[in-house]
Amino acid sequence: MDISEIGLVPLITGLVHTVKLLGVQKRFLPVYAVVFGICISLFLTSGNWKEDMMIGTWLGLSSVGFYSGSKNILKPLNKEEIEHEDLFGSGTRRK
Repeated sequence: MDISEIGLVPLITGLVHTVKLLGVQKRFLPVYAVVFGICISLFLTSGNWKEDMMIGTWLGLSSVGFYSGSKNILKPLNKEEIEHEDLFGSGTRRK
């Protein structure tokens, strides 16, 4: 695996977001991410096909983590939720 393949993660994330806009249920999006990752890895990398499939799986799963992580970071914080949460996040929350 080459470091340049990490640049494919935003591409896969964009493809999955496009599929999401087409109306596919959210629970199937990680499957699409892995399939896109495998397909892109098989077509764009040169090497052993087994290795390319594993790299594609990693890229797809990284894309899912990249999307959920950026979504959670960009989500606006609720001030009341922060005030009533203890150090480990198991405190009471108000809604």
